[in-house]
Amino acid sequence: MKEREKIRIEGLKVHCRVASKMIKDFKLTPHSNHHIRSAIREATKKVDNLKTLNRRKAHYISKEAFKVIKGKKPDKLISEHTIPVSYIVDVVKQMSDPTTANIRDLVTELTIITIITESENSDIHKDFVKKMPEGWSRGDNVFDRYKGTNIEVMELDSGLIEELKSIN
Repeated sequence: MKEREKIRIEGLKVHCRVASKMIKDFKLTPHSNHHIRSAIREATKKVDNLKTLNRRKAHYISKEAFKVIKGKKPDKLISEHTIPVSYIVDVVKQMSDPTTANIRDLVTELTIITIITESENSDIHKDFVKKMPEGWSRGDNVFDRYKGTNIEVMELDSGLIEELKSIN
């Protein structure tokens, strides 16, 4: 295992440990909530996946974002948490057993990055800036926030990544 990978894994574990400790040892106040939220946000930055073979650590890309890259259209791209960090934080705070390992597993499961356009981001944020649709739960379609916005996504597999590299 490369040194960089060891550091990333250790960072993920430390941030999850901080969140666990804050939940177990401190009353939930605006101050402790801030530290829990910060730890979870930092933990999501440490999540890596074998499928993320690109510099943005994304798992998916919207068809419009792909067109922007492919056609050099003038729209900005955003790496977006498909499941908002705020939602992940809420789930972590409601865990019955918020151990470091349980939080790490949850954060790893729910951290999915999608590259979208700035205009698509505006569409999502009209209704779902920090939340998932009402009634959504783990195991449901992770792209439910995108329904009604006409955002279509594609998985960033190695073939698509190679195609994008050949454009740049």
